[in-house]
Amino acid sequence: MVDDAAPQPALLTTKQASKLLGVSDGSVRQLIKQRRIDHVRIGKRQMIRRDRLQNFIDDNTVAKCPDETQAPGSAFWTSADATTLSGQKAVAAASAARARQIANELSRRLQSSSTVGNASPARVIPLKS
Repeated sequence: MVDDAAPQPALLTTKQASKLLGVSDGSVRQLIKQRRIDHVRIGKRQMIRRDRLQNFIDDNTVAKCPDETQAPGSAFWTSADATTLSGQKAVAAASAARARQIANELSRRLQSSSTVGNASPARVIPLKS
């Protein structure tokens, strides 16, 4: 039986840290190399303090966007249908504006390329078969 009250080591190897994080040992070593996880060097070994590993987890936890608001409940919507109103409206407006911008740019290009003046059409060279 494992004793949960046993003292935990202050330093973790990269292999132990990788098991706690659920990633490969190479991933932990890469994070150390990128200086994203603080570490202690003991000889050639790279060790990670438990509290610094927790700091890394806390610093890299992605929080829910505070601008999102849930759609109000009604007889027509269930909680599974709730969406973010402000986010969708902003995306739709930006998408429509970008579509108008592209359409205007394309129409300007087409107008400028087709109005060469009163020049005669280019001569067609027949292909020999």
